[in-house]
Amino acid sequence: MLEPTNLLLLACALIYGLIGEPQEAAILLVFVAGISLLDAWQQRRSRRALAELARLSAPLAHVRRDGVELVLPPEQLSPGDQLRLGG
Repeated sequence: MLEPTNLLLLACALIYGLIGEPQEAAILLVFVAGISLLDAWQQRRSRRALAELARLSAPLAHVRRDGVELVLPPEQLSPGDQLRLGG
């Protein structure tokens, strides 16, 4: 998705191209492409960091199932699991 500033720069590049300044138009296009790539890379890193934070902050249950100690997310608990309370 293009930011409003990038759209404005693209419009300026188009105007430069229409008035016969192809070098300035090319320079603007290079900068818009670079800014867009950096923005996409940063958004990808942010999404990955938020996903990792969500994973780390999810509660876990310490249970004994069939004599085996397990650490499970709450949605994987089943009847008969012995839940360990406390630290």
